[in-house]
Amino acid sequence: MNRLVIILLSVCAGVVCALLAYIGFLATHSAGSVAKDSPTIECNSLLESVPTDLKELSLTKFKAGNQYVSYDDDNDGQWDRVFVPLFPSHFERLDSNYRAVIVSLADVTNETQLFEKIRQPELTAEYWYWSQKLDNRTYNRLAENYLSLDFGNSVILYSGHSPTSGYGTAFLWVGCLGALLSMIVIGWNLVGLVIAGIRRESETDAGNSDTDVDVISNRAQLPTN
Repeated sequence: MNRLVIILLSVCAGVVCALLAYIGFLATHSAGSVAKDSPTIECNSLLESVPTDLKELSLTKFKAGNQYVSYDDDNDGQWDRVFVPLFPSHFERLDSNYRAVIVSLADVTNETQLFEKIRQPELTAEYWYWSQKLDNRTYNRLAENYLSLDFGNSVILYSGHSPTSGYGTAFLWVGCLGALLSMIVIGWNLVGLVIAGIRRESETDAGNSDTDVDVISNRAQLPTN
């Protein structure tokens, strides 16, 4: 009975893992199918109408905030990524709740390159629907300088990143490995059930054989003691 329970639980776990793998596959597949023709979208329009799928776009009519957050993970003096809030070009007041397009740039390595990029009239970046939340460290650092920024309703864009570095690949690997492990567990326990059944059948046959021998030996009704 214990093996049957383990098999049932393994089947359930396998289904969940297969679903994760499917979600990961969809995410990684769509990540590689970004449209080559990038639509041009104004910063304010993007905040008013957020995309529902992966999209490469050219952002226009924006202005960058004065503060940014940069990371030098390798400590080699060059940035690995930097986060900059972008606001609609007509936006002036920052004393109440407001939204921003926060762009994560992995294709600039210093402040000079950053200023050159964000001062262009257009910024080409990608919208990833599965990655619209900042990590805690970046959130805390930006929140110190933009006190009233509504992060929950802001939009995050990515420039210079690989789309497959999102959650899709992780889901795909976890799902595939989990499903494989579930299949191994199910197979192992099925083999155990078969072996246990064969042993029980052998023991039953052996018991019947002993009974037949006793019956034959006592046909003459000889005393057993």
